[in-house]
Amino acid sequence: MRDLVAREREVRNHELAHSVAGGRYSGSSGYEFKRGPDGNNYAVNGEVSIDLGRAATPQATIEKMEIVRQAVLAPAELSS
Repeated sequence: MRDLVAREREVRNHELAHSVAGGRYSGSSGYEFKRGPDGNNYAVNGEVSIDLGRAATPQATIEKMEIVRQAVLAPAELSS
C-alpha cells in the first residue's frame, strides 16, 4: 500500500509540474490507475497533452516552443 500511495504522489506531482510550466499550452492530465488491496484506485502513470502547433508568427512560435520546452523539462525526473 505504501508503494502505491508513494507512486501516486510522485505521478501526480510529475504531471502537475508539466501542466503548470506549460500554462495555456497544457491540456488536462490523464492517468492510468491500479486498484490497491484496499479497493481504491491509485495513479501509477500519467500524461499531460501539450499543444505543439505553430503560433501566428515565426517569432510567436519560437516563444511558444520555449514554454513547451520548459514544460517538458519541468519535473525533477524526466519522462521516458
